[in-house]
Order: sequence, then structure tokens, then C-alpha cells
Amino acid sequence: DTSNGGNLSFVSNGSINQTGAISLSANTSGSASAVTYDTTSGNNASGIAAGALTIAAGSTSSIDYVVKSSGAPIATSGANVPGSIVLDNTYLGSVDNGITSANISSGAPSNTTAITVTGALTAANLSGAANAISLQAIGNGGFGAKVSASMTATKGDIYVNTQTTGLSGAGFAFYGGDITANSGN
Repeated sequence: DTSNGGNLSFVSNGSINQTGAISLSANTSGSASAVTYDTTSGNNASGIAAGALTIAAGSTSSIDYVVKSSGAPIATSGANVPGSIVLDNTYLGSVDNGITSANISSGAPSNTTAITVTGALTAANLSGAANAISLQAIGNGGFGAKVSASMTATKGDIYVNTQTTGLSGAGFAFYGGDITANSGN
């Protein structure tokens, strides 16, 4: 249970497996808040599985959705938030973009999909972030990111940056819905 404007954080140096849906009340506090899944203090085996996140209508302040790991796979069932959405498995030692093509073999597990999205991602971006939706993925012989539902940014850009190695790898696979940035760059 969180208060209006409060944060909800799942933090572990191991895996997080929270697959049930989460529904939160609108944020009318005047302060930005976030729902965060964070295994950046773990390693490339510290994966994250997150259930669908829905925020009730009527927010006047953002609630961001942040899912980040140190090379480990990320899977989400989707999110509909009044803030921004960040899915990022490129952290190494808590440094964003610490895993690169130079150290991918030790930073990302082999033959897995880095980021899997099975439900719609919708960001109203009340915070005004440049990227309403950001997917940063690094894969080692598997897909960088697989998205099988729509991505919609009411305000701001949709940014996808994937790196992968190996013959079986593909950077970004999009299987369903639309990609819509209503007022991005």
C-alpha cells in the first residue's frame, strides 16, 4: 500500500518474480513518484518478471515505471502510466549503459531475449521526459527486445536502442499493435 505520491520499489541483488497485476490510485499529490524494479546490484542472472501495471485515471502528477537490471533478462506484462516508462538491462555496477558490445559476453547471459514485453506500454508522460518510453537492451546471441503489443506515448518520444551479438540475434522484434508517439520529435 502506498500513499498518494509515494514510491513503490522492488529491489534485489537476485531475481524479482512479481507476476501479479498491480493497480494504483491516481497521483494527485503534486509530486512525481515511481514504480521501480531494480536488480542492478545483482548480476546477469538477476532477472525481472513484472506483472501488468495500471494507474487509475485522473493523475495530475507523474508515476514513472522503471525496470532495470545488470544484463539480466526483463519481462513485463505491460504498463499504463501517467509518467514515463524505462526498461533497461544495460546497467553494470549500477552504471547505465555499462554493458557494451565490448563486454557483452560477460555482461549478458547467452541466447536469451534481453527485454520481453507482452502487454501494451502506454505513457502519458506528465513529467515531460524527452523519452516517454525508453527500451535499452543488450543481448548475447538472443533478441535485444521482443514486443508483442502496442507502444503509445501521449507526449514525448519512443526510444529503442538494442545491441546483440551472434547469428541468432536480432535487435528489435515487434509483433503486434501500433507504435504511436502523439507529440514526440
